[in-house]
Amino acid sequence: MVMLGEEDKMLNRAEGGEEEEGGGGGGERQRQTWNNKMEYLLAMVGNAVGIGNIWRFPYQCQKYGGGAFLIPYFIVLLLIGYPLLLMEIGLGQKYQCGAVAMWGQLSPYAAGIGICSLIFVAFLTSYYAVVLSWSFVYAANSFQSPLPWKECPTIFDSITNTTQVVKECAASSPPVYYWFRVTLNAPNSIEDSQGTINWQILLAVLFATILLFVGLQKGVQSTGRFMYFAVLFPYIVLLIFLIRAFTLDGAFEGIAYLLRADMTTLRNVEVWKAAITQIFFSVGIGYGVYVAQASYMPKGNNCYFDVIFVASVNSFTSILATLIVFGVLGFRATINERKCYAGFASQLNVSVDTLMAAPNDTIISMANSTDLTLMNMTNCKREKQLDQAMDGTGLAFIAFAEAILSFPVSNLWSLIFFLMLASVGISSVMGTLTGVVASLRDIGCKIRKPILAAILCIGLFLLTIVFTTDFGIYLIDILDNNIGGLILCPLVLAEVAATSYVYGIDRFMDDIKRMTGSRPGHYWRLTLAVSSPVLLAIFIIGSFINYGLQTPLVYRAWNRELVREVDIPYPMWGYAVVIVISFISVVGIPIAALLYVFNIFDLAAYFSEHGSKKSKVCSVSNDVELKHRFD
Repeated sequence: MVMLGEEDKMLNRAEGGEEEEGGGGGGERQRQTWNNKMEYLLAMVGNAVGIGNIWRFPYQCQKYGGGAFLIPYFIVLLLIGYPLLLMEIGLGQKYQCGAVAMWGQLSPYAAGIGICSLIFVAFLTSYYAVVLSWSFVYAANSFQSPLPWKECPTIFDSITNTTQVVKECAASSPPVYYWFRVTLNAPNSIEDSQGTINWQILLAVLFATILLFVGLQKGVQSTGRFMYFAVLFPYIVLLIFLIRAFTLDGAFEGIAYLLRADMTTLRNVEVWKAAITQIFFSVGIGYGVYVAQASYMPKGNNCYFDVIFVASVNSFTSILATLIVFGVLGFRATINERKCYAGFASQLNVSVDTLMAAPNDTIISMANSTDLTLMNMTNCKREKQLDQAMDGTGLAFIAFAEAILSFPVSNLWSLIFFLMLASVGISSVMGTLTGVVASLRDIGCKIRKPILAAILCIGLFLLTIVFTTDFGIYLIDILDNNIGGLILCPLVLAEVAATSYVYGIDRFMDDIKRMTGSRPGHYWRLTLAVSSPVLLAIFIIGSFINYGLQTPLVYRAWNRELVREVDIPYPMWGYAVVIVISFISVVGIPIAALLYVFNIFDLAAYFSEHGSKKSKVCSVSNDVELKHRFD
């Protein structure tokens, strides 16, 4: 939840706005710093903790074997997450400018990295804005009483002159039906799509874009008290949901399902791919945001603490949300188990509770009887229901929507939760776009801030339109599963290679010591110089090999006849979209380096020449007095 008001004031001051600092001879303006360390940390946490922690992490755990996914996740956090976050924060703090200008100052060979990060952010925010708009849709419908996902809709059968429950809803559940059929109106596959725009989602995206514009061009005049409230509020809501989830019947079975670890899944490269991309997506490495935010801190700031604090809080939030989701999945599995056994209890002349309490061996022996109608009874057990629990991008929305139904005054809690979810998403996108604005201003963009904000928001809105169609959810699934490995990982590999090998790991260690007074230990040196680049390179190579072997690639789609999600092969144009977006997003890195090598064009020199000449940005002097004012 980036603190828009204070961060925006920092930008205004740095850009020569009303908040500018008056010192400096010859009209030169000093780049401003945060008012205090706490505001800075809150902004960093707000950027790291976004809707992806609540939306993306739980369904990755569900998809990749529950607790087994936590093993590669924490390994990647230690070997890649922490060191790369130190790299971005340390470089931003040293060079005191946005990502585009900073990479050019680091080395002319790395000048293309900043531009490519901007291109990647454009694609990422285009569908991320749609994801957060789903929260606005749910929040708006929270005013209906009862909540529209509480009961299945009914239709009138003119043949029997009776009112019947919609079969698709009865075979799944009201929250599942509401998600796929009412909110998304998802077709059975991309090929079955009519290409129609979902107007309620489009209006929600428009509303989100307007909020982004207001925040970017003016900012919120927030006080310190509001900042503390805005950061703590989501945690209060999540803790309340966690307590409630623990009281649901079957919740601990769901959490036990999460904590189980199938070690064989660790041999699957897709699990490690998901862990790496989850770290990048949730922490926000490679976006350029931390570089911009750290550039507004004094050079003497203790960035070690910032790295550990931000990344650890981010992981804690992901696990907190996942515990809630799996607690609710256990609750849903218990309900489905009871429904399933209800059909057999009358045949066996026993109660449903008796069947639910019966050992597995007893159920199996019953199912193996000569009565063919009992053969499917083994599928009723709670463990089977958990295995069949839906996954995918809608997992968190369905799980939380179902949990809300068990709350007293459920409409109020629904409104509070989904507005909180939307605000978390808005603030993350705002932080990302703020980094874009900082980078553009630092390389000499002279467009007035309100006009620049309008251009960015209009462009973002236009990019989101394709994701608001009826097949938009499937396109999001395709991009979300691929851009991490094909774009973000190569981009971050270029960053760490430029820092550790082009600029030099020893020079970077010296910079950190000069700024903090403490030289990084062997852990930081080895992870930045060895484990991070090596593991990223292995992962990228393995991903391309896996792409070649995995034919065809599939996305998850809701089948209304089967009433479950199924795997559907990519359409041919889906491969083309992934390849084109990936190529556009990374090709600038080698092009900028080759242009410099052959003396054709020096992108770094261009940025330096056309940058903000009236501001002290991209300062690399080492004789500046380093004030540890926030330590």
